[in-house]
Amino acid sequence: MDSRKLKIQISNDIEIILLKSIDVIKFVENGYASIGIVGSDILEESNFDNFIEMLDLNTGICHFALAALPNTSLQDIKIVASKYPIISKKILNDLNLNCRIVKMEGSLELAPLVNYADAIIDIVETGETLRVNGLQIVKLLNKISTKIIVSKNNQDNKRIKEIINLFK
Repeated sequence: MDSRKLKIQISNDIEIILLKSIDVIKFVENGYASIGIVGSDILEESNFDNFIEMLDLNTGICHFALAALPNTSLQDIKIVASKYPIISKKILNDLNLNCRIVKMEGSLELAPLVNYADAIIDIVETGETLRVNGLQIVKLLNKISTKIIVSKNNQDNKRIKEIINLFK
């Protein structure tokens, strides 16, 4: 099988479509895919709402973390860099922090090191990249895991439920 194929026929009624994570939600919501598998970070950051989380696969487990240079207190944080501005805003509100959020796409650990931001909110699994770059976790936040989603229009579909039950 060619590893570059993006659409793979498994059986008469099942095909797998390989997508970028944000596109999974779009395909499910708009009816181009019946079932999607995507990280909860992508679900939380999206502006979509025509899907239902059917099953937590408890794989790919990691957490969001608020991280900064050593000895940074919550009160010291005024600017936060993140790839996830929607989630970051919610987290900061929950912590009663009124911070400016600057969106970055990569190498977030650099932001505090060059005074671009006081802290970052990013996904961590072990925290090793933070440690190597001289940052520490100020607060460990929301758990992230892989979820199975379906369109709200398909949540009662018998065949879809059968397929999801195979994952249990």
